[in-house]
Amino acid sequence: MKDTAKAMARFCDGMGIRLLDDSIDSYGYGDLVMRKFAEHAEVPVINMASDINHPCQSLTDIYTMHEKLGGDVKNKKIVIMWAYTPWIRGRCSVQGTALISAMYGMDVVVANPPEHDLDPVVMGQCRDLAAASSGSFEISHDLDKALEGATVVFPRNWFTGDRYEIGKEKEHEIAIRYKDWRYTEEKQALTNPGHLLQCMPIDRGHEVDPEVCDNELSWIYDQAENRLHTQKAIMTLTMGGRL
Repeated sequence: MKDTAKAMARFCDGMGIRLLDDSIDSYGYGDLVMRKFAEHAEVPVINMASDINHPCQSLTDIYTMHEKLGGDVKNKKIVIMWAYTPWIRGRCSVQGTALISAMYGMDVVVANPPEHDLDPVVMGQCRDLAAASSGSFEISHDLDKALEGATVVFPRNWFTGDRYEIGKEKEHEIAIRYKDWRYTEEKQALTNPGHLLQCMPIDRGHEVDPEVCDNELSWIYDQAENRLHTQKAIMTLTMGGRL
């Protein structure tokens, strides 16, 4: 990795690395590769999604919430909920958004079936960030209770902590027990008002019902557009002095 990072740094003004779950053999290895590259490269290295975190998406999400909520997100409730899909998805987007929401003083609730707990180290970081920002952080296995009064809901699938030991087929056997974990109009009625935040691609009819994707509370297309703007900002801040 050292040789590759140093050689590639000679060819460019910055590097972006995206190293996701099907490209690695153990949880945490993708993030390790990026950190090693950053250690040895003499140009900025941007994490475009690792297996642990997705800061580019997270910045987009907090920017979108600031934009849509009038610049004030503090103590607004966001529920990051596990949602069923036959696609077995990674943890990076949901963990990243939990981290940045806690950093900005939101009241963050992670709602998931018991088998689908997120990385305990990241969850500890969320608690620390929430305490420092006068927000709050909790984990719930009761979806209806978690959704009560939520301003924003981020429904997305993620795999269990045993994903690399048991494989995708077994992962789906576990996930299918919770097919009722999806964001529907009935679930949205529990919130206040429950704006839909989802980084897409979204599995309509599984993770989220089409009616919720397309109603006036959905932010998914504004969120998609904002990814362009935040990505340009990241490149400007990290490489602006080099170009």
